[in-house]
Amino acid sequence: RIATPVRKGTPSVSIDVPLLTPMVHSPPLESFPEFQNDDLRLEDFQRVKEGVCGEGHFAVVHVYRHIGTGELCALKQIRLASNDEGSRKVILTEHNLLKNIKHPNIVAFRGAFCHEASVFIALEYMDAGSL
Repeated sequence: RIATPVRKGTPSVSIDVPLLTPMVHSPPLESFPEFQNDDLRLEDFQRVKEGVCGEGHFAVVHVYRHIGTGELCALKQIRLASNDEGSRKVILTEHNLLKNIKHPNIVAFRGAFCHEASVFIALEYMDAGSL
């Protein structure tokens, strides 16, 4: 069960998702053709805070600034294993859910991309602390 991030003062939204398995190898970008329309790359971002602003068993979140817009973003980095269809499905479910939900009380999705052995999901940055 994962609680999606929401704005301060509103209840969280929880969804059931299967756990990811440990990841060690990089999948080819072709494994995630859904990300190609998001048109983002790691080179589009500059890290602005050292350390992590959040972490889980299979992902860490860092604060970056988008170079083109100047916007602060939370980049969620998920390590991947090749040929792990279960992990791929979970990542695509999260991608599609975040991409299609537009609500003022839910953190905004900015895009997703692959880089080396990871998938990155770019989200609106909220500095209010842990929810």
